Amino acid sequence: MAAATLAVSTVVALLLPDLATAFAGRDWRLHLRTDPRIWRRQHDVVDPELQHVHRPHSSYRGRVRANLCRLGVPERLLDVDVRYDANGFRNEPTPERVDVAVVGDSFVEAPIVPVEASFAHRLGDLLGCTTANLGQSGYGPQQELAVLRRFALPLRPAVVTWVFFGGNDLQDVDAYERRARGEAATGPPGSLWARSFVRNLPLWFGQRFGGDEARAWAELRRGAWRSPGGEGEQYFSQPEHRYEERQLDVALDCLRSAAAECRAAGARLVVVYVPRKFRVYRGLCEFPPGSPCADWETTDLPDRVAAFCAEQDLGWVDLTPVLRERVEQGVEVHFPEDVHWNPAGHDAAAGAVARFLERAGWPRDG
Repeated sequence: MAAATLAVSTVVALLLPDLATAFAGRDWRLHLRTDPRIWRRQHDVVDPELQHVHRPHSSYRGRVRANLCRLGVPERLLDVDVRYDANGFRNEPTPERVDVAVVGDSFVEAPIVPVEASFAHRLGDLLGCTTANLGQSGYGPQQELAVLRRFALPLRPAVVTWVFFGGNDLQDVDAYERRARGEAATGPPGSLWARSFVRNLPLWFGQRFGGDEARAWAELRRGAWRSPGGEGEQYFSQPEHRYEERQLDVALDCLRSAAAECRAAGARLVVVYVPRKFRVYRGLCEFPPGSPCADWETTDLPDRVAAFCAEQDLGWVDLTPVLRERVEQGVEVHFPEDVHWNPAGHDAAAGAVARFLERAGWPRDG
């Protein structure tokens, strides 16, 4: 009898928190940090064209796990303090007209750095002009083209900067199409089971107290870099994706349409290539014995996109050299446990683009 009572009491205790899940909308993925992206998903709404966009005038302040921690990398919490404008982008206030509009994904939105340290903000500081941050985490080329049409060009910018990430932008082409066909959810996942305490508690325990195999896997992907200027360590998740020609064709078609529409609106289009973290640190790190990282290769993606930009007479900035130069000088440009830039990375990227625009005479004579 006592055992049965204990069992019933345990079940009731576990289910009580899920009354809040069902009736108060509590999402235990956020409270237990079992999903590094759930803070963003919670603040997204469904959009017929963009598929998901941050809720207008929403905000979030708290801490999230660095996105490589889910793979067994040591725990690291990063501060997030974001406020979104009337269109769901990270601007204060909602811009009405700007000199430079910056389109892209999470590297542009930059939720894990202070807004004043973000690429778009620093670019405006360095150029002495107005900028709009039109980045949205999780976006790919199709969504970025829609952002350019709906939000960037109406701001009448002299320059549109399209930030192209060599990590997953081409894979995002397929993800967008799957959602468009109804094969994946287009908005924030919100089933009671996905949000429940019962489901997320074991995940929380597993992430913090288990996973010897995952930690061993992560340890093999820890690179120690040393340079005349300093030293540090970085974690790497995987090599660059081998892309499909069809994916690249879709992305370049989006850029081709963007170029034509920018010209028609009297704006210059500049494509900025963001390399995957491994491309930046490649050859500058020592890996433990047995690490697969030493054999990882890079793709020809930046060369292909650069050639396209030359054919289309578009501005082109590959950020790989300036980011590598900073690392060689002993400056970390990424968070060690995350794939994204830290403030020094944003500053380096903004400096490279600002120098390109100043040499071209944009946007002042645009």
